[in-house]
Amino acid sequence: MSSPDHSAFLEPNAIPAAEQARLLSLEAVMPFLASPDTMRELEFDRAGQALRAGRETFPIRSGLPLLFPARLQSFLSEDRLEIPNVRHEDALLQYSFLATVKQNGGPANTDPEDVNRLKHVYRARLMARAAAGTLLDIGCDSPTFGKAPFPATVDYIGLDSLYVDKHEFRLIGMAEFLPFRDSTLDNVAFMASLDHILDYHRAIDEARRVLRPGGKLFLVTLVWVDRAQLFHDHVHFHHFREFEIFGALSHFSIDACVRYQWRSDNHRFALYLTATKRG
Repeated sequence: MSSPDHSAFLEPNAIPAAEQARLLSLEAVMPFLASPDTMRELEFDRAGQALRAGRETFPIRSGLPLLFPARLQSFLSEDRLEIPNVRHEDALLQYSFLATVKQNGGPANTDPEDVNRLKHVYRARLMARAAAGTLLDIGCDSPTFGKAPFPATVDYIGLDSLYVDKHEFRLIGMAEFLPFRDSTLDNVAFMASLDHILDYHRAIDEARRVLRPGGKLFLVTLVWVDRAQLFHDHVHFHHFREFEIFGALSHFSIDACVRYQWRSDNHRFALYLTATKRG
């Protein structure tokens, strides 16, 4: 593990104050958006109640654009994607059903006041201190807390597949089908979200697609060295080994990689990694 780890001595409310990233509005994000199916540029419909790309339509509910692939649109309830537990001939429906199972498994994120979350913010600020420009945070949960690790030089865009909570603006969609045009963003982040994504290779490929040449990837995840069985885990699809992370980043150059003790565990650690898109 890396040493010294000054975050190990943090107490609640001990994170130094820092200017945070600016949360972009839907209007500000529009120039970057595209259909997750056809990659055609999106625009508002005449009523401003949906986004359109030709004949494709994506609803806006309580200010949140629901940018799921067209084949999933009919399964959008008022507050979640609901795929029935039946036999599906369509592989995407079958896949999406599996993805929603873990979402209903229980709380997936650390309490905002938890000291381990404070340590995460401290560590992530060190990792992302030079970040600038647009940044897509995949699996952002709450944008208010999601943007906390990123400096004021960042224009923050949150994306999450869940929309039960509608009081904060973010894009609603899937990491496997990012609703962005190619090579449009300066940074992409997976802040402890990659292990919640069933096809994490596809998610990283999508992150690479939407990044500009030389764009930065920020990745935070737990890495397991022992006791990595999944059958007792309600919310994660993966207990990553380190070689799996580095193998998935074959089209990136690794800039920095810091390993931290995670709580008092000796079977896993926290990995904070920065990489640059090649080509």
